[in-house]
Amino acid sequence: MVDVLDYRDMPFSTELTVNVDIVKTIYNHSTDIKTRTFPLAGSGDASLLFIDGMVNESLLDVHVLAPLLHARTDKPQIDFAYICSIVTTSQLTIVTSFEDLLKSPSL
Repeated sequence: MVDVLDYRDMPFSTELTVNVDIVKTIYNHSTDIKTRTFPLAGSGDASLLFIDGMVNESLLDVHVLAPLLHARTDKPQIDFAYICSIVTTSQLTIVTSFEDLLKSPSL
């Protein structure tokens, strides 16, 4: 079993795939952890991570994924405030560190 404390103070990598792999490692590569990676206008790729069975994927598609896929492309970079303004759910948790992730009740 992985000791999650090994990751608590680790900063996010600039490589999205590295971060996703670490999250999967923290959760012991559970098949319940689902990942959706997609292009985010002006910012490269992004990933949504969620627990299968705890999230209605149809609602996720409509209220989170669709707004992000249709984000304005005239912005040079998408920031968290903009993401929160276009996503139509109150249950979104944006984490910016592994410490935040490990504290989050959402994942």
